[in-house]
Amino acid sequence: MPGSDSSMGPFFETLWQGESIGDGADVGEALLAYRTVRPGEDEWDGDWQALLSSCDADPHLLRYASFEAFLDNADALERIPVSAAMIATALAHER
Repeated sequence: MPGSDSSMGPFFETLWQGESIGDGADVGEALLAYRTVRPGEDEWDGDWQALLSSCDADPHLLRYASFEAFLDNADALERIPVSAAMIATALAHER
């Protein structure tokens, strides 16, 4: 139905260590939020797998029916586990 939440497309929230660190209108945009948790260049060699293994990061995305559903605190439709490869790929192709 036009104008309903479902016609607007999904919305994604990005989580790291149980905390929301960003969001996006698509998976690629939401994954870009992981740049905020990346250590400084002089402290880190770019190995996302090592970083995920060294802490209790539990990176994942929550998918909502729409941005409005997210704002209305609706339950997430899906929890999407995020791998080190997903993060590295998204950041390598940053828009």
